[in-house]
Amino acid sequence: MSRKWQAVLVILTVMSVVSGTLVGCGGAATEAPTEAPAEAPEEPTKVPEDWASQPMEETTTVVLSVESGAQEKTLGSFHDEILEKLNIDLQVVAHPFSEQYEIQYLDLSSGAGQFDVLSYWPMYTADFYRWLAPLGEIRPGGDEMVAKDLVYDGVLDGYAWCYKYKDKFYSAQYDGDAKLLHYRYDLANDPELKAQFKEEYGYEWDIDNLTWDQYLDVGRFFMWEDKDFYGTAEIAGFLAGFTFKDRMWGYGGHLFDYDTMEALGGTGATGESNFDICVQAVQNGQDVFNTASPPEAHSFEFEDARNQIIVHDRVMFHALWPDAWKWANDPNLASENAVCNVAVAQMPGFEKDGEVVHRPNENGGRVLSVNAASQSKEAAYKVLVFFQNPERTTSLVYNNDTWLDPWRVEHVEPSAAAHLCQGCEWNCELYMEVIKGSTRNGYPALQIPGAGRYHEVMERWGKKAWANQVTPVETCEGIKKEFDQITDEIGREAQIKEYQAYVDNVLKPKGLWP
Repeated sequence: MSRKWQAVLVILTVMSVVSGTLVGCGGAATEAPTEAPAEAPEEPTKVPEDWASQPMEETTTVVLSVESGAQEKTLGSFHDEILEKLNIDLQVVAHPFSEQYEIQYLDLSSGAGQFDVLSYWPMYTADFYRWLAPLGEIRPGGDEMVAKDLVYDGVLDGYAWCYKYKDKFYSAQYDGDAKLLHYRYDLANDPELKAQFKEEYGYEWDIDNLTWDQYLDVGRFFMWEDKDFYGTAEIAGFLAGFTFKDRMWGYGGHLFDYDTMEALGGTGATGESNFDICVQAVQNGQDVFNTASPPEAHSFEFEDARNQIIVHDRVMFHALWPDAWKWANDPNLASENAVCNVAVAQMPGFEKDGEVVHRPNENGGRVLSVNAASQSKEAAYKVLVFFQNPERTTSLVYNNDTWLDPWRVEHVEPSAAAHLCQGCEWNCELYMEVIKGSTRNGYPALQIPGAGRYHEVMERWGKKAWANQVTPVETCEGIKKEFDQITDEIGREAQIKEYQAYVDNVLKPKGLWP
């Protein structure tokens, strides 16, 4: 390069440095630098509509707490399918039914979080909800998407209290259980027997609309002890509290006074005091066990009562949950005389304004909820959704290995149970209509804090009553005393508000108050 051009290059370099120095020192620049354009805000990630059915990116373990027996086997049987479709390793941990509530309560209240999903009776939601994850807080899109995922609009009317509490979605339902009156169709429609009954009792029975007093009459009428045939079979042992509640609700009673929470205070639907209704209910139960049942009925457990009509052809009635009808009409499980011959009606009720009012006990079956302490909430939620597929639930409900009962609109289509009504299609149609009516009229379980404690009291006093260890008055006095103690221990003022919310939001919308 020539010296001339070297000089030019030096001059240009110096000018460049000086110019930069002046600008850096605040001097005037020939052209102000332009600002960088602002970045456009990132669009929120769109959650796919089928988010709940998308597999987890990594294999995720979900631990499910459930009662031992049929539910353990039913839910556990989907392990491989859930792993394949959702990349979720579902581990089912089972507990004895009588210990399940205490085990689950301890895990939830301690925050231990050893269970991600819990299966339980929905009346316990009032005790559990503080430690449950509202489903709308797990699912992107909130409650609107939860309702779609869990197909709530397909649940039978009358069960909303099972999955929704304090205006939040906490649960997915997978079982129903409004109590039904099962009976021998051939005997109920025998014209000679009906004529004999009318001559003896002065009225004609209406199996579809019996009061509890009439149920006792018909039961006594069928006490054919020389033929080893009896009126009815009911539970006297474990679950005896439901035998009490069947009658307490069925006579139009309530457990508490609306304003004070006094146990058995206030009046029921008939205008009588709830204490007097309690006495009538217990008296009726004792009369049924003493004068209209097999001699060993005072010790009947669930399967003992069930088998009297299904296997042994030994009774006219039994009062049990809907799966008993399914067993009775399954040729692989029932006697030849039971199949196509055991039908159902709504549970006995009370008479008001010339009509029989049915208020069958509706415990709500079972629900699945997510533990707020779970470290795998997304996967846990997806497990709930998996068990809500309408086709899958229908298949489960009408599989007699599951012990599950109808709770969706698809479950009350006669075709769903066609395999149980071969040659007696009328029986499927009748069953479905009674399920719908019983769910619509069903009296939901008490759903307030302490529900488990109140239930245990009825369970214990029910067992004593059906074993003739206490009188009806002693039974009701015992229930009243212990209920009031529980209410005071929890806090009466708070419990009054909880009970009033239960009455206002659960009972009144179903026309069950007073």
